[in-house]
Amino acid sequence: MKESVSHKGKVVKMTPQVTTVAILQHGACSECHAAGLCGMSDVSEKAVEVPTDPYASYGVGDEVSVVLKASMGMKAVWLAYFIPLLVLLAVILGLEQIRWDNAEVHVVSDSSYVVKAINEGWLEDWKRTGFKKKKNVDLWLRFMEAYSRHRVAFHWIKGHAGHPENERCDALAVAAYHAPDLPEDTGYIQEQQTLL
Repeated sequence: MKESVSHKGKVVKMTPQVTTVAILQHGACSECHAAGLCGMSDVSEKAVEVPTDPYASYGVGDEVSVVLKASMGMKAVWLAYFIPLLVLLAVILGLEQIRWDNAEVHVVSDSSYVVKAINEGWLEDWKRTGFKKKKNVDLWLRFMEAYSRHRVAFHWIKGHAGHPENERCDALAVAAYHAPDLPEDTGYIQEQQTLL
């Protein structure tokens, strides 16, 4: 396995602390199993911030290579998979807490995965195919049960864009991720045992 991943890009901004590099979508993004989850595959150009090298011989407009440890790529894929599941679970738990039926609910999220699953009909397609090749069927079935009891509208917002409630949710998700003694995901464990 390669120790690093290299992307070509163009320096678009430099401060003494951070250099911003625009990277054109790498071919691997379109083939990634997490494409669409992290949002990076939705655009053809991405901005990456790296610490500014005080001895750099490059400047704004110059072509550079950004080299990352391969493990960082795996971490990104893991986060692209894990965070949307946390969002889905939060939606499920929220809907399950409503004690009456037919409530009008507006879910505002920066998770394109969860929002598009409803707004673009992915969930209906998954149901029609019996969830073939779909992960986390247990969560989606639980979601469908809670969702069917209410009138729910999903609204996507850009993450990390200063929306106060979104920023708070992000802080809570990060804190939960770092919490000790997280409970096991029994649905995922059963799914993995079935595959073995």
